[in-house]
Amino acid sequence: MVKYISLDISGSCTGWCYGEDSTLIDWGKLISKLTKSRSERLSVFHNEIACLMEDFHPDIVLIEKPYLGRNSNVLVSLSKFIAAAEIAVYESISLPIKDEWLIDPKLVKKTLGLRKTKGSTEKKYQSNKLQMVNKINDLYGLRLKYDCKKSKNYNDDDTADAIGIFTVWRMLHDS
Repeated sequence: MVKYISLDISGSCTGWCYGEDSTLIDWGKLISKLTKSRSERLSVFHNEIACLMEDFHPDIVLIEKPYLGRNSNVLVSLSKFIAAAEIAVYESISLPIKDEWLIDPKLVKKTLGLRKTKGSTEKKYQSNKLQMVNKINDLYGLRLKYDCKKSKNYNDDDTADAIGIFTVWRMLHDS
């Protein structure tokens, strides 16, 4: 049996899921308190990732690769959270993250057959989020939620992205 943790990392909300072989077992999200300094959020995030690793002891940790078209300040911040996760994984279970475990979000969308939306950047972003939540709900019979007018506390789009990463990895490696 191969155990997986999949992470959709961000500085505000990180979606995660745990699977064994091709079976989705558990999922959730880690919400960062944006009122705290980035240094404090990184420390808390590091500890939360370490707890996930200690709870599940995965053999493979899949991480969504950052989209390089982002604002450079966002990319720098996101890279720090990814580094904190990588350190937490290594410190807690001595598992080095392999380059092939960093998954391109475009590959996930393409493999799951999500359609491209035309229109403004914001319209595309909202459509992608909703499509992913709906796709994951359809595939697994879940009830994940997404409403662009609601907060990260309500929405499950980051969790859906993490499950999407796990799903695509399994699709591509089971064949």
